[in-house]
Amino acid sequence: MKIERILKSELMDFAAELQAFPGAYLPLSTVRAEALAHHPFSEADTPMLYLLREGEELVGFQSVLPDCDENGAPFVWTSGGWVRPDRRRHGFGSLLLQAVQADYRDQVAVANMAPVRQKMLTARKDYLAMPELGLVRYYRRFATAHFLAHRLPAVPVSKRLLQGVDAVGNAIWDRWLGRSPAADGPQPDIGSSCSAEDAGFLGEHLPWTETDTQYLNWTLAYPWIGTSDLDWDEQEKYPFSCYARSFGRHWCRFRDAAGQLQAILLLQWRDGQVKIPLWVGTEECIERSSAYLNVWLQGKQIDALSVPSEMADRIQKSGGKMLMSKDISFPFIVHKRFADGGLPPCIKNYSFYRGDWGLT
Repeated sequence: MKIERILKSELMDFAAELQAFPGAYLPLSTVRAEALAHHPFSEADTPMLYLLREGEELVGFQSVLPDCDENGAPFVWTSGGWVRPDRRRHGFGSLLLQAVQADYRDQVAVANMAPVRQKMLTARKDYLAMPELGLVRYYRRFATAHFLAHRLPAVPVSKRLLQGVDAVGNAIWDRWLGRSPAADGPQPDIGSSCSAEDAGFLGEHLPWTETDTQYLNWTLAYPWIGTSDLDWDEQEKYPFSCYARSFGRHWCRFRDAAGQLQAILLLQWRDGQVKIPLWVGTEECIERSSAYLNVWLQGKQIDALSVPSEMADRIQKSGGKMLMSKDISFPFIVHKRFADGGLPPCIKNYSFYRGDWGLT
């Protein structure tokens, strides 16, 4: 067994050869390679992808997401760890993780992980489980074909049947919801990045630093999801998300009558599902942005909406019609040596605009 490191400076050349990569699996997608190649907190010789090979055979891989605290001290998020199904339960995932730990001197954080990775890490003595973050997922329309088909026998047949159920249910549901052309009051400015004015406003409401602004603007400029035929082809072989039929973001600024910034709302949608990684503002303007959000969701025919738990009351008070909701725990684990050295504010105050939750 040998571990090969792909450096930041090598990512785009590596991605250019993905279509000819041997075997049934890809260790990287083109959109993720482009994003990591433009990463703001890493040097040209920073390892970004770890490949575990046996001869020429790919056994597993681990990609990482470098980060830094407000003083520039580096640490890393693991993101996208995978071992070939027929080679699992032999310690190969741990072998890849050890290589990451060695390169980053144990300054390692893990979030947005699969249950099997969470179980493995919490059983180890060198990792520390942090307080879990909470998500609430609201279901606004019938989407049983998306959520249940893979759990039933004869998946293609089950999916077609469930799509029929969804079509009937949503025809009734959408008619009951009705349509509204726009939310009351001034509409937001729609942007694509966090400006200096935005950063100053966020600093008044959050423990926000310049590194948060850099990180956020990088994620806005380089998402890990694409919509091209190439992305579709890669999704067939890449174990993590890289393709969507539709994907986009709105950076919404809400202002008062005098033009002063009063709220910021980040909307991210993908194939009928929406995430809200960031929603900050005055109480009055939060209510106005809630009204705008409800109309926007209705117009887009969104199936599901995921928000951090602390935002759930805003959704409930806004009067939006939901079929049901589900509480989801979001595990967060750090290496003990990282914790012992004193965790930086961006870790202690970890929220969903750091790590990789907002990239997919």
